[in-house]
Amino acid sequence: MEQPQYLYLSAGALGGDGHAMLWNGAGHSLTLPLAALLAGDGPTPGPVQLILSAADVLVTSVHLSRRQARHIGKVLPFLLEESLLDSAETLWFAHGKPQGQDYPVLVCQRSALEQLLARLADAGWIANGAWVDGSLLSALGPLQVTQEQELLWVAANHQALVLPLSDQQHVEALLASEPDQAAATISDDATLRDRLQRALAADQAPNLLHGALRPVPERSALAEAFAPWRSVTRYAAVVLLAIWGITGAQSWYYDRAARAEGERAVALYQELFPQAPRPQLIRRDFARQLELLGGGGADQGFLALIGPVGDIIGAALDQGVTPRRLQYDEREKVVTVDLTAKDFAMLEQLRDRIQQRGLQAEIGSARGENAGVTARMKVGQVI
Repeated sequence: MEQPQYLYLSAGALGGDGHAMLWNGAGHSLTLPLAALLAGDGPTPGPVQLILSAADVLVTSVHLSRRQARHIGKVLPFLLEESLLDSAETLWFAHGKPQGQDYPVLVCQRSALEQLLARLADAGWIANGAWVDGSLLSALGPLQVTQEQELLWVAANHQALVLPLSDQQHVEALLASEPDQAAATISDDATLRDRLQRALAADQAPNLLHGALRPVPERSALAEAFAPWRSVTRYAAVVLLAIWGITGAQSWYYDRAARAEGERAVALYQELFPQAPRPQLIRRDFARQLELLGGGGADQGFLALIGPVGDIIGAALDQGVTPRRLQYDEREKVVTVDLTAKDFAMLEQLRDRIQQRGLQAEIGSARGENAGVTARMKVGQVI
């Protein structure tokens, strides 16, 4: 029986750097630069169990309720948002078997992982799975592993990080102050390989190669076994074509109905926003109009103006100020308020209060009446 092979890559492997430690179940091992392995130097390539460094992959865990756990693939990016340096769309997530309600999680750059797998495959090394050292060793935590110039620190709660070896004294000093956190130490490659191999056999750690990155098994033998069924396959293809024709007709009908709904949505958009041009992407343009109405994230919209203006005028109602009409010019981003005050001095006080709130205010027109002064005031952002 052929012995399984294990390929352990040091920090920087997702960037194409670092070293590779290769061994098999019989205990034969070899360490060489990753570039040399990819160039064809080393033993005969074949399937391997790939192990990455915690320096390249985030090793963490999340606490989920049963309801959240049913949608773990969707909620992970939001739960880990504060811990991620890149957008969730560029990352690859993997989770393992829970311990109670705590789920072990791995996160890495998807494109970097795909490129590494492709380069290994080009060199003949096919990864049957991809794990992370800090995740595999988490059952032994707290644990520290010394590797050349690096220190792998593994906590007991599926947390791991890689530090410079020069920080080992600081870590040991910290552990000395916390007796309950006494950590075991692995300082030789043989022990490390043994612990990693045992963890892989236990099959408890999350595997990065799942879903779209799951390894595709060889199908050559299956294709040969399927050859006698080619005539049946042709018949099935005819049936499928008929089904596709029916499906196409249904798609045409639903597309026509969708276009009608789209026209109704455009009509509603133009009714709600008469000054706006005809929308090109209705969902995007609806969102943009609502964003503009709410300030667009730049504190320049209707809501950013009406809040301070409403507060100031509301506070002056008992001083003889009465608002008559309010208009908002979307293009100019200016609120126009028609109001009545007891005298010009009150109008100037209102203008000064609005300006003190960081807005630009001016009295456009005013005329005296028996009941006081009627004026039009324009309020906008300071340019």
